[in-house]
Amino acid sequence: MEDKNKIIYLDGYQIFIKGFIFVETYANNIPTDTKTLNSLNKLLIYPSNPLEWGYDIPAVINRNSLHFDSNGLLPKYLYQVWLYSPKSINDPMGKYEGSQLICNWFGDSMEPSISVQQYIIQKLYKFSWLDKTQNIIPFNPKR
Repeated sequence: MEDKNKIIYLDGYQIFIKGFIFVETYANNIPTDTKTLNSLNKLLIYPSNPLEWGYDIPAVINRNSLHFDSNGLLPKYLYQVWLYSPKSINDPMGKYEGSQLICNWFGDSMEPSISVQQYIIQKLYKFSWLDKTQNIIPFNPKR
């Protein structure tokens, strides 16, 4: 039986989807206050993770998904996917417990004709796992 949360990349890494969410960038309100606009601008420079996923996972943003409408507003949704591989990057000594990454991109709507997994694969096509990911440091309670 095929694992619905598995993506296999061309470089041979098995990547699993640990989480996927999407949120409205403006919650249907055009922002006029400086605080909201500054928060969105900060997101473009420093992508953030959902609170439930923690802060120690590196996050990247697909800059190709950035486009602004005639009013200077971002697309309607921010998509976030937490990806994990049981294989570490450049780890000949086996010190790490795999690798992980959170990818962010913007879009105008969810594609109703394809599954979430297919949508994620489509958006991550040609994405380089080796260039962006970070190894997972094993938990050591004695530290």
